[in-house]
Amino acid sequence: MSMGRKLGTLLGLDGSVKAEKLPSGGGSGGVTVYADLIALSAVVGTAGDMALVQDINKMFVYTGTGWFVIATVTNGTPSAISGVDGSYSLSRDGTPTVITAVSTDPEGFPLTWNYAVTTGSLGSTATVSQVDNVFTITPSANEVDAGGFSITFSVTDGVTGLLTNLSQFSLDFFTELTCYMWGAGGAGGYAGDGTGGGGGSAVGVFKLESPYSVVVGEGGNSRAASAGVGPSVVGGGGYTGNLGYGGGGGGYTGVFLGSVSHANSVLIAGGGGGASYEGRDGGAGGGSDGIAGENALSAGGGGGSQVSGGSSPSNAGSALLGGSSGSEGDGGGSGGGGGGYYGGGAGSNLNPGSAGGGGSGYFEPSINATLYGGSGTTSGNNAEPLWTGFGTGGSAGNNPGQPGGVIFKYFGSVIATGGTITNDGTYTYHTFTSSGTLASYDAPAGFLDFSYPEANTTIDNYSHIVSFPGPGSGSPSWVFDGTQLVMQQNGSYDVGFYRPFNCISGTTYTFTLDIANFPSGKRTIFRIYDDVPGVASGSDITGEILAAGTSSRTWTANFTGTAYVMWRSVTTNTVGTYYINSFDISPY
Repeated sequence: MSMGRKLGTLLGLDGSVKAEKLPSGGGSGGVTVYADLIALSAVVGTAGDMALVQDINKMFVYTGTGWFVIATVTNGTPSAISGVDGSYSLSRDGTPTVITAVSTDPEGFPLTWNYAVTTGSLGSTATVSQVDNVFTITPSANEVDAGGFSITFSVTDGVTGLLTNLSQFSLDFFTELTCYMWGAGGAGGYAGDGTGGGGGSAVGVFKLESPYSVVVGEGGNSRAASAGVGPSVVGGGGYTGNLGYGGGGGGYTGVFLGSVSHANSVLIAGGGGGASYEGRDGGAGGGSDGIAGENALSAGGGGGSQVSGGSSPSNAGSALLGGSSGSEGDGGGSGGGGGGYYGGGAGSNLNPGSAGGGGSGYFEPSINATLYGGSGTTSGNNAEPLWTGFGTGGSAGNNPGQPGGVIFKYFGSVIATGGTITNDGTYTYHTFTSSGTLASYDAPAGFLDFSYPEANTTIDNYSHIVSFPGPGSGSPSWVFDGTQLVMQQNGSYDVGFYRPFNCISGTTYTFTLDIANFPSGKRTIFRIYDDVPGVASGSDITGEILAAGTSSRTWTANFTGTAYVMWRSVTTNTVGTYYINSFDISPY
C-alpha cells in the first residue's frame, strides 16, 4: 500500500487520526508504539513505517530519511449534558418525574451514565431508578416524607473524563398559589391631553397561609372633591388639589400576610401617577421602581423605589401612600402620586402643575416572583391571558384610571375562601376586584375546624374546637388538657368535626381515629361528603366503636375532588368523658 493510501486510511478530514483505524503491532507498514520521542529517535525505520508516541499523542511516518509528524491523535469530549433542569418540585401525589439526559460522543463511542445523591438523602422522600440515560424519580405521597436532596448526573465515554450536571429536588405538601395582580391606573387631567399612568403588575408563587389580606387599588380620581394628604382611593393613591384640575394617583394592589401593613407585605403592584391639567402624563407604576411624572415649570413627582417614596416639589410619596399634590387654594393642576410599596411623589403645585409619579412594586424575598412595570397608560403584564383591563391609566378630559385586580390560582378544587371563585376542571381561581381576604376554608359555626392545610398526623389546632349542634339537650364541651383532646358529654348532643382536603383520582385514602374511654355500646360515625357537611350528597362510610377503653378504627375510601371529612359521635343520653388521641389521613 502506498504511503498516501495509508495516510488516507488513518486520517479524518480534519487531519486527526481515526483511532479505530490504528493497526496493531509494528514493523514495515505497521504502527509501532513508543513511550516518548527519545525512544522514537533511536529507531531507523523503513520508508512507510508509522509510529505513535504516547506521551505527546502524535503520529509519525518514516520517509526514508527520518521521522516526520503527520497528525495528533484525538478523542473528543462528549457534548454537555442537556435535558436536565437545575431544580425540580416533585409531585405530592406520587407521580414520578422522568428525566431523559442527553449527550453525544463525537467519535460515536457508547456513553456510560450514572447518578449520585450529593446533598441530603433520599430516605423515604423518593426513590431513583435508571435505565441508561433515563432517570425516574418517584416521590412519596405521604406528608411525613417531605424533604429535599440533590442529584449529580454524570456521563463518560470511558476516555476523556466525566461530565456532570447538578439538580435540586424538593417534595412539599403545602398548597402552592400563583398570584397575578395589577395596580390601578392614575387619572387623566381635567383638560388638555395629559393621561394617567398605567398600573404595574406582579406575578408571585407562594404557599397558602391564612389569612391573606388583599388590597385592590382603586383607579385615580380626576379633580378631587376635597383637599387632603391622601389616600384619595383604596391603595393609597394621592389627591390632586381641591381647586386643581389634575388627576389623582391610582392605588397600589397588594397581598399581606395578616393585617395590612408595610412590614406584612408579600406582593405589591404599584399604582400609576395622575396627569396634570396642562397635559403632562402621569408616571406608570412599578415594577421594581415607579416612573416619574412629566414636568412642567418644575419637576414632576418621582417614582417610588424599594427604599423610599418618590420625590416631589410638593408632597413626596411614603410607605404605601402616594403624595397628594396640593391643598385648597393652590389650583396648580398637578397630579397625585400612585400608591405602592413606596408611593410616587406628587407633581408640583406651581401653575402649570406637573404630573405625579408611579408607585413601586415589591415581593417578599423568600417567594418566587416577577415584577412588571406599566408603560404610558398601559398596565404591566397586559399580555397575560387573565388580564381583563386591570390598571389602565385614564385618558385626558377628567377620566379616572381603571382599578386593579388580583387573581389567585391553584391546582385542584376549592380549598379556600375569598373573592369570586371559579374552577376550570383543573385549577381553582379566586378573583378579587375589590379588597377582601383569602383564607383557608373555615368550617361553619358548630364544627371543629382543622384549618386546612395543617399537618395531618394529629389533631393539632385546638383553638377551633366547638360543639356540633346535634339534636337533644345538654351542653357538651371540648378541652385540651395539654396532652389530649377531652370531650365532656353531658346529654344527648352529637359532637364532631370536619375538614376539607383534595382527593386524587384513583387514590385510596385511609382515615384513622383513635379514641380513649369511648362509651361502650355507642357509635362513632365517619362520613365523606362532596359538599359542606349537612348536604349529604357524597359518599358515606359508617363505622362503630363498641368496646370500652382505648379504641381505634380505620376507614378507607376512594374519592375524587374536594372531600369534606366529618366525624361525629352518637352518644344519646350519655354522660361521661372521653378523649381523642389522634386523627390521621394517609396519604395526605
